[in-house]
Amino acid sequence: MIYDVESLIDYEKIKNIIEKHKNKKIICFGGGTAAIFLTNNLLINYDVECFIDNNSKLWGTEINGIQIVNPEIVKEKEKGTFIILILSRYVINIRQQLISYDLEENKDFLNIYDEFIKYFRVKKFDCIAHKFLDFINRIPNDLFKNIEEKHDINIGIVCKASILLLETWYPLAQYLILKYSGYKVTLIVDNLRSFDDFTHFDGQSDIAKVYSDFVIERMKEKVGKMRIKYIDSNNKASLVKEDIDEVKRLAQLNVLWQDSKTDNYVYCSAEEKRDVFEKILLDNMESIKYFFAHNKFDTINVLTALHKSRGLYMWEGIRYNMRVSNYDAGNDENTLYETNFPSAHSNDVKNLIDNNKFTKEELNKIIELSKDNFKRRMNSTIDNIGYNYQLVSKVKKDQKFYDIIIPLNISWDAAALGLDRVFRSYTEWVIETVKYIVNNTNASVMIREHPAQEVYKEYNFIRLEKEIKEICDDTSRVYYCNSYEEVNTYKMIEKCKIVLPYSSTIGIEAAILGKKVIVHTNCYYSNMNFVMNANTKQEYFKLINIHLNKNENMNENIKKEAYLAYYYQMKHAIETNFTEANDVWMNLNFCDLLNMKGVKKIIQIIGQEESGVYLNIKEELDILNNRLGEKIC
Repeated sequence: MIYDVESLIDYEKIKNIIEKHKNKKIICFGGGTAAIFLTNNLLINYDVECFIDNNSKLWGTEINGIQIVNPEIVKEKEKGTFIILILSRYVINIRQQLISYDLEENKDFLNIYDEFIKYFRVKKFDCIAHKFLDFINRIPNDLFKNIEEKHDINIGIVCKASILLLETWYPLAQYLILKYSGYKVTLIVDNLRSFDDFTHFDGQSDIAKVYSDFVIERMKEKVGKMRIKYIDSNNKASLVKEDIDEVKRLAQLNVLWQDSKTDNYVYCSAEEKRDVFEKILLDNMESIKYFFAHNKFDTINVLTALHKSRGLYMWEGIRYNMRVSNYDAGNDENTLYETNFPSAHSNDVKNLIDNNKFTKEELNKIIELSKDNFKRRMNSTIDNIGYNYQLVSKVKKDQKFYDIIIPLNISWDAAALGLDRVFRSYTEWVIETVKYIVNNTNASVMIREHPAQEVYKEYNFIRLEKEIKEICDDTSRVYYCNSYEEVNTYKMIEKCKIVLPYSSTIGIEAAILGKKVIVHTNCYYSNMNFVMNANTKQEYFKLINIHLNKNENMNENIKKEAYLAYYYQMKHAIETNFTEANDVWMNLNFCDLLNMKGVKKIIQIIGQEESGVYLNIKEELDILNNRLGEKIC
């Protein structure tokens, strides 16, 4: 046992809370792990009438013979005869839901989940930690014995102890892979205060550190001498104005990201969260700045280089002329890796356009592949082949078309965070742009929510329909198209004059369709030839006005650049099961992991600054030419 997880539950306290309502029928809100645990351990002698859950897929199923039903059932029950125990991590939303049923907290319903949050989060982390420990234990004792450093580049792998997902264990595996591959690699262990101590529960960093220290000691037994450096709060450097400004920027981005989570445990306003995040970031920046002033690296590698304190590593990387390779979780079967700058911002796509590494023949082949790919994407939906998020592929017979299309991003997605340049925020951009169009042109405009919002239902989204209707409630002039509406964005773009994207790939796709695309953000394609780039609000609005009345065909060479940018973005992700979102790789032996699909590319991205975009496309071209790779181990 690494940590006594059971000690995190105060059974007596929970019993006392429930005992106060022993004469009432008990209804448990939540049909997951907490509900099962509580039923098996604490509700044996109580009258549990039913379980309720917002997940309709669970309705009709049972926990210990007790049915899970629709929460709406409580509206039919007499108040005072029952008590609802919240046993779900979606506490904030459930609280609001029950209040809307005219129920009172601490009288008609109780939040019991808070008493379990530490236990469940640490218990899950404990299971994954032991799974990773088993992975380490399967490494042959002499595997690293004769490994020599073959590369001069000095790489630092940032490992932040955290009980969330695989945030701790994934960078430890990266370290092992690079060390075995002959790189001069240092494990940078970040022991600074975590956002998670605020957003989840205080003390989680200390618990995570117990686990990481334990596992690192076991790694030393297997690997031998390890380069390890620690960042702690004992040593600090002074900050300058630019540092403080960056902290304020990152704090606001983190508020946007945090507010997207429906299992958010922070019971405070966005302003209060921002103040706390600023304080954490300021404290951490002082320590991180000191560390890199006294420790030199050619490259450091960190998760996202954007969220939480990780954005500070990107900042210090720029300051100390270090490359900051980074990665984002993606999903179970792919991950985003970038040679520098936040992975979701696709800087490697831009670099490959600017610094072409393909032959003329290869470029022609890539454009052919791009055209075929784009055609399939245009004519598919999320249901038929899952090739895009469009709900339908065709338009209705009575569909109205609009002069201007504003395709929205998912505002909290990393692909949209930190790219504002002309406007102060995503929301300001939408509202001010619609106001300008209504007041200064005769054009009609459709604002299209990203249809992917219907897939990610476990998140909160910024919805601006009310604000848009206040600007103009004439839907023939201004139409706010919700994500759930069966409208195909591509078909709407085919009939429009101008497209105003934020940072999504649809800006490139609109250019391929021959539309005028005007960009105001620092997105990866903002300076490419197939879009118009505005540096001020005045310039942005002027470009809208000018191109509403122009009808020019796009130069074919420029369109080719759009096809390249499109295909490079489509090939951005690394196909692999070795991701920070998937622990399946922990079931493998170390040599099998080295030879897992995508791992060799990850090594090249971190160690050799070779972009994943290039490696993916080069591999595709090689496969077409029947050239195969070799095993590592």
